[in-house]
Amino acid sequence: MSESESQEIHISAGEQLKHLREQKNFSVQNIASRLNLRVRIIEAIENNDFEQLSAATYARGYLRSYAKLLGADPETILASYNDSAPEP
Repeated sequence: MSESESQEIHISAGEQLKHLREQKNFSVQNIASRLNLRVRIIEAIENNDFEQLSAATYARGYLRSYAKLLGADPETILASYNDSAPEP
């Protein structure tokens, strides 16, 4: 396996957002407050527990908003989510 192939390890959408949040020293409570969401929703996103959310449409919206808040590319986050999202 080449070095470039080994670097292509898939990191889930929730893991990416959690990592970015921690880099910026934001708490889960801070993010929840800024997005006007409950803490349990942020925790579900970061744990990739999207079944806790009402529907995939909500999950995508939450991911997009969370990514924008952290200065990440929402399309990259959504692509990671779509790769691992359960079929409807």
